[in-house]
Amino acid sequence: MLPKKLHALYARNTPDYALGLGFAAILVLMLFLTAVGLVQLEASQKRLEGIVGDHLAKVSLATRMYTSARERTISLQQLTILSDPFERDEQWIRFLSKAGEFVQAREALLALPLTAEEEVLLKRQGELTGIAVPFKNAS
Repeated sequence: MLPKKLHALYARNTPDYALGLGFAAILVLMLFLTAVGLVQLEASQKRLEGIVGDHLAKVSLATRMYTSARERTISLQQLTILSDPFERDEQWIRFLSKAGEFVQAREALLALPLTAEEEVLLKRQGELTGIAVPFKNAS
């Protein structure tokens, strides 16, 4: 029989002890990697929510711009058809209010962070609007 000191030393050097120590190390490493993965997943999800939120805001504002411009064109067509001065005046007020809605949506869109492509498109849209507005207002 081995003395207790030698027995404890011998027990630490057995394959079972090393196997248990290795298993514990792998388990701790797996828990650490899982925690790091969850933190990275949460950060990615927050970034994605921000991107989606910005995109939805841009789409909503662009839709408001489109709708306002379309309704403004319809009002302009109505102005050419109507003969009653009160109806024409009502349509003119509607025509002007839609211009305000369009400008508000455009300014809100320009205040958002835009990609280079979006900036180019909005610049071109502004140029075309600048050409069309004097013709619409002359009607």
